[in-house]
Amino acid sequence: MSSTPPARVAITKTALGGIAEYAIAPAISVFDAPPQLDDAEATAFVLTFQASHLALFRRGRLQAGETLVVHSAASGLGTAGIQLGKAAGARVIAVAGGPEKGSLCASLGADLVIDHLTEDFVESVLAATDDAGAEVVYDLTGGDFAERSWRCTARGGRYLAVGFADDNENGMTGRPLRMACLGNIDIVAVMLGWADSVDPGMRRFGFNPFGRDVADEVHADLLRMVANEMIRPYVGRRVTMEEAGRALDDHEERRSLGRTVVEIVP
Repeated sequence: MSSTPPARVAITKTALGGIAEYAIAPAISVFDAPPQLDDAEATAFVLTFQASHLALFRRGRLQAGETLVVHSAASGLGTAGIQLGKAAGARVIAVAGGPEKGSLCASLGADLVIDHLTEDFVESVLAATDDAGAEVVYDLTGGDFAERSWRCTARGGRYLAVGFADDNENGMTGRPLRMACLGNIDIVAVMLGWADSVDPGMRRFGFNPFGRDVADEVHADLLRMVANEMIRPYVGRRVTMEEAGRALDDHEERRSLGRTVVEIVP
């Protein structure tokens, strides 16, 4: 019998049955877990950081010295976005709701924190950039935040449509683009979902993901940053299977910080 220990892996959202003792995942969505992270951190790492890396760098072309706005900044993807932005040398403006979320964003390195419950983030971003706006807006919220974000995106800047936490129709209703034309901005669509081949029906629906070659480039860069202590997933809560339902309610009501991990106790 081989004495080689089993590989520790983490999987992306293409896995089925995440809140379970066992899950089925296509090989294309399985990646080596960083050895520097414990099991809960590794679980919180892959989806959040792969999605944020793909959005900010490959799609958003974020450069050192640029200003990055992160919406839903205290979420799992938001906390990843803050850290990746700082690692890239960007000035990071975090938009979150309430003082507790704001404090978390500041602790992760955000240069400016805007509480959207008490401030107009459009005015705050414009004031912080001398009315130029941000070169990149990482929008994990959608809904009313979308068109407002276009007003504080810099000319030639990139608005990244990634999440729809504030959209009751999950972003599928469409959004008039006339207002985006006024600012001469790029609207950039982002989806994390690796596939080397696509069913023709899904392709005609619009599904057009990147392949494993891009996934491996993204993951290799993330492993480098973890090893160099530039980034680390923020696990806001570790819960048992019995507590998972209440934790999901908290996520739906936007009461969570970072990533919640369900731990299976032997």
